[in-house]
Amino acid sequence: MGETSLNLVGGGPGGGSAPQAITFLCHNSADKLFVKQIADALEIEFGTRYFLDAYAIPTGEAFLPWIEQSLAGAAGIAIFLGSNGWGPTHLWEAERALARYRADPTFKLIPVALPGINGENMRRLGAGKVFQDINWADFTKGPRDLDSLRKLEAALSGRKLPQYQGPSRLTPYQVRRDAMRWTDARRKDRSILYKGAQLDQAFDLVQRNPDYVVADEVLPFLDAARAHQRRFWQRVAGAGLSTAAALTALSIAIYLNYSLAERRRIASLSRQLAIASREAPGADRRLLIATRAVLTDRTAEAKGALLESLEEWRHLRRITHLGAGVNALATEPDGSAVLVGAEGGSVRSVADGIAREVLAPRPSEGSTTALALAGSLYVGRESGRVEALAGPSPHTLLAPPQNPPLQRDLAIRCLAAKPDGSMVAAASGSGRLALVETSSGRVVRDLDEGEAVAFRALAFTPDGERLMAGTSLGELIVLDARTGDERQRYPRLDGGVLAAAFGAGGELRVVTGYGALVTFHEEGGEFRRIKSHHLGSLLTSAAFDRSGSRMATGDASGSVRVLDGDGEPTGFDRTGAHASPISALLFAADGTLHSGSSDGTLATWDLSSESGPSRPVPGLGPTVDVLRTRQDGTLVAALATKGRAEAWRLDAERWVMELDLLSTTREILGPAALRATDGDPPSPGFESMDAEVPTIAMDGLGTRIVWTTASGAVIWQDLSRGRPNVIAPGSDGASEVGLSRDGRWLAVLAAGRRQVEIVELDAAGSSRWSTPLPAPGRSLAFDPGGSRLVVGLENGRVAVLRSSQNWRADAQTVPRHDSGVAGIGFTTDGAKLVTFGSGGGGSDRSVVVTDAESSTPPRRLQSRLAGGSVAAMAVGTSTGLLAAADQDGMVWLWDLADLRFMAVLKAGTTSVPALRLDTESGAMITYSSDGSFRSWDLNVGSWVMLACRKANRDLRPDEWAELLPDDAMVPTCER
Repeated sequence: MGETSLNLVGGGPGGGSAPQAITFLCHNSADKLFVKQIADALEIEFGTRYFLDAYAIPTGEAFLPWIEQSLAGAAGIAIFLGSNGWGPTHLWEAERALARYRADPTFKLIPVALPGINGENMRRLGAGKVFQDINWADFTKGPRDLDSLRKLEAALSGRKLPQYQGPSRLTPYQVRRDAMRWTDARRKDRSILYKGAQLDQAFDLVQRNPDYVVADEVLPFLDAARAHQRRFWQRVAGAGLSTAAALTALSIAIYLNYSLAERRRIASLSRQLAIASREAPGADRRLLIATRAVLTDRTAEAKGALLESLEEWRHLRRITHLGAGVNALATEPDGSAVLVGAEGGSVRSVADGIAREVLAPRPSEGSTTALALAGSLYVGRESGRVEALAGPSPHTLLAPPQNPPLQRDLAIRCLAAKPDGSMVAAASGSGRLALVETSSGRVVRDLDEGEAVAFRALAFTPDGERLMAGTSLGELIVLDARTGDERQRYPRLDGGVLAAAFGAGGELRVVTGYGALVTFHEEGGEFRRIKSHHLGSLLTSAAFDRSGSRMATGDASGSVRVLDGDGEPTGFDRTGAHASPISALLFAADGTLHSGSSDGTLATWDLSSESGPSRPVPGLGPTVDVLRTRQDGTLVAALATKGRAEAWRLDAERWVMELDLLSTTREILGPAALRATDGDPPSPGFESMDAEVPTIAMDGLGTRIVWTTASGAVIWQDLSRGRPNVIAPGSDGASEVGLSRDGRWLAVLAAGRRQVEIVELDAAGSSRWSTPLPAPGRSLAFDPGGSRLVVGLENGRVAVLRSSQNWRADAQTVPRHDSGVAGIGFTTDGAKLVTFGSGGGGSDRSVVVTDAESSTPPRRLQSRLAGGSVAAMAVGTSTGLLAAADQDGMVWLWDLADLRFMAVLKAGTTSVPALRLDTESGAMITYSSDGSFRSWDLNVGSWVMLACRKANRDLRPDEWAELLPDDAMVPTCER
């Protein structure tokens, strides 16, 4: 026997005394241990009783009659399929159950995916339609997946899972699982042992459910926990006798520090809410919980959760809550409103987040399953009817079939209108395809492909001469739109056709359920496949814009992604806005995308702009090295690369050049100053790619600039006035420069980086100091007041020079990095010093913070490490943040108050060499070498308003009770 069967609350044949079977679990015997674990978990977690047919069938009796009797008496079946595939009896059982499922509307059929499931095996049952069309339980992560277990039990019992669930109470299954973990740890891991109320609850479960939890591991586990707790209280009691006086004093201290304890409680609550927000399903819940975390207390974790969520959904305009699952979408010609066909049969018009009923539900017609708009609105019904709505009330365009077979899916699954509106095509979930003239209602052609075929997509050619229909079996059927005659049938696309559209050039693009984009060109009157592109995931919905140049895909996790017509990324990354699978997608004429979900939410996405917290800044050029913000808010940038070295300002969203450094250098020193003086080229014809201006620095407000030349000259100039000034023409190896915040002091690393030259620029005659360094220098920075200069050394230490000591170098600090100190700077109040390393290949990726004057040990921020290595750094006391950008285009943020990690943001796809925290506006400016230039609003108050606008609702009472059961409910979003 190649497989066994498992019945939940089942009995044998002919047994009047045996109870009737409830659910039949069908599986390959090779998967028996896996399925047995799932069945055990169902019993322990939910009290579902079961027995195995293999053990229940009396010896000597025929096996198949028992199976047939069990199937006949079952209320439903769960079909398990994994890497071991089908066995003969296994597949036989599944096919008999499928036949009953089609004939009996009350019979439940639930496919269950085990590890290693593949498309080939799925297609062996019902031509693949079972695992394609029925929402299956996913146990591919293992039998102890509690989430999947709850979903399977809900499907078996027919109950609905709540959309939001908070922390669950201790269950028998959890007790048994923790006991197994403790046994696996050789009974030495005390952190697993229960204590307090949890231990009491566990013993209570044992008493109430002895058959479920009293296994060999459970009682020793609970006895060990009770013994451990008893020893703890004995120690506490002994200590209490000798410390009564100390406890009295402590109670007074506790009373006096109550406010401190309360602040800590609130901070802890804020952090817990931040963690909960990251796990919350759906954009609206995640945004609202993160907002509540920030309003509870502005901890780093809360701010980070809200900022990351807003950045992830920067294209999201709002979520509209409809209360019924979305089945179909259509849009008004001007894009001002979107029409939504929903479960229950209603049609609503949604504009600016407000839904208005256009067509009331009619129970006799069932749900609204398809929509099309071409002059009139065409509505497909679950009953199989198509209605046309051109006035206040609809009229029937296509009637349901007469006397349809039992269990046949009559619902209109897709509609398409001819470009001129003269004809509508309607297709059902069980093989019906009809072509109807809209003016007369005449049915031009009514095809029946059989109940095993579900139509998924319809599209007319741009000239309206032909109709393409895509099926769940992956066939493309091309019909003459005038006569309905078949012109071509293309087999077969794995995963079935999910969406199809014609591009502006006449090419046909098709998306399959397995995530393939297939392109066809017409040759000789037939469509021929020319290329395919894998989109990367299994899909539940897809749509193209009118030109076919963009496509959107949705999957079972509720995620949406926008690609170009060839399936390449557009910058709109895969983002999960919904808590349930995507059921409909639509591009509107106004440049927005709408995604609908079975959870009753409609998301509107703005593809032409972003709502924040970041916004794009106009591009400047191939690179940016320095960013500054002037007192009036003007953004200033400086860049130096091969053939270019310039200073620019952003004026009314347009970059204006303020200084050409190369032209200025040639004017005052001649062309030779821009060429290196270290000898001839290594070979004839060789051209160095080194920049003519190796380094640039600016003062804090971007009004004064200093640069070095390839020949070693150092030049500075005020951008608003005056002429350039040469400090050291042809100096000895000038390599790195820095200006103080007020522009008064200039520092230059020279003499092979072993010496620092300091110049007072505003002094008569430009006073200078020269100080040797204890090791070669790598980076330098002045404090905000210009009285200290710190130099990051190649040995990982820092040298400090003070103006009060004639800029002599203090003794080196303790080691900070395992490599050279590549970046260094002060906080804007001068209280803290921040550095980052640059080991070869990114071996030293940490950021180190310490008090600028005290001898406290350096604080290494290594719980989050930059990708590759740190490329740029910025510190802002007004924003309260420390920012570090890396080689992978990410920006990492810490809260300066307690140096807690806050958030990581995507600034680009490559290195971020320039980063600025604006002290005045509280914004962050980033530049990535891929050309991405962005400004980030760091005002927490604006984050809250933006999150509430996107969520478009407040927390519900049931959500509040799950999150904050001990706190009175207050509004999160003020209206």
